[in-house]
Amino acid sequence: MSEFDLFTKDSFFLIGYDGAGSVESAPEWIPPLWDEFKTDFAKIEKLAVRPAHGAIPVWGAMTDLGQEFQPWGEEGKYMAGVESDRYLDALGFAVWRIPGFIYVRAAATLETYALVYRRILGTVFPENGWDLVGAVQEYYLKDRMWLLFPIKRL
Repeated sequence: MSEFDLFTKDSFFLIGYDGAGSVESAPEWIPPLWDEFKTDFAKIEKLAVRPAHGAIPVWGAMTDLGQEFQPWGEEGKYMAGVESDRYLDALGFAVWRIPGFIYVRAAATLETYALVYRRILGTVFPENGWDLVGAVQEYYLKDRMWLLFPIKRL
């Protein structure tokens, strides 16, 4: 894959653990969501989509406090979850409906996260005349992570 590509994703449901807090304290309130997610993965994975390749799509989804899937302001919401193709009354788990978007997709790691984020928004977006139209998402598949930057709502 090149530095980035375009990725179209229709609306879907996300099931997992969510929380809200300030951007500044995100390193304190987001990791416990992942801890809960990992602890209960055996329960959560039963609710997940299983594409042909067999890997379960996992998301670190972000939205504004009004859950309109706009970028975070000083505060935001985050969910560690699995993708599902239908709404399920997932007792004990949060359920979000993520709207469809066309995204700019860029591979990242925890070490390169901030660098990739700044490069895409600071260089790639202006060079292509794109505007960020929603919250950036984290997409995990087969031990890889991508940052998804929405450029068009479907």
